[in-house]
Amino acid sequence: MDRENILTASVPVMLDGREYTLRYRAYAFIRYAEELGRELFVDLKEAHDLFEGMQRSGDGARFGAAFGKVRDLIWAGLVDAQPSMTRDQVARMFGPTDLAGILPAVMHAFSKTSPTSDGAARPTAAVEVQASPRLNGHASGQATESGSASESMSSAGSPSQS
Repeated sequence: MDRENILTASVPVMLDGREYTLRYRAYAFIRYAEELGRELFVDLKEAHDLFEGMQRSGDGARFGAAFGKVRDLIWAGLVDAQPSMTRDQVARMFGPTDLAGILPAVMHAFSKTSPTSDGAARPTAAVEVQASPRLNGHASGQATESGSASESMSSAGSPSQS
């Protein structure tokens, strides 16, 4: 993965003879979930599995489902740069012969905006969280001699009676 800024990461894709920009930032995930009621990463995996299965079996019977997934994945990648783009418009911009160029572009765009798992250095050190008995409120302050909670500290830091 290159070190391009995740906010500007994008990949060009040719659709219907014109170059568009695929970008999968937060907006793409939000719009996808709002419009389709599904999760973008889940559908990406399903589309990958669907095409892989179709290639292994040589079965083109599921092209409708596959094209629907590809259309939705492309639309999500375009919506950041082309907010008025509709899913119907996207469906009319590609066909079976275009998939060989589209699918790698979609995967590349996803990989540019996804977290790395390759052991790359983190931009900040990881926060170390330690268990503490204070998390539940117990042992969170000094106990009074009588054990009652009626004594509190004043703003000056000296004990005051309630």
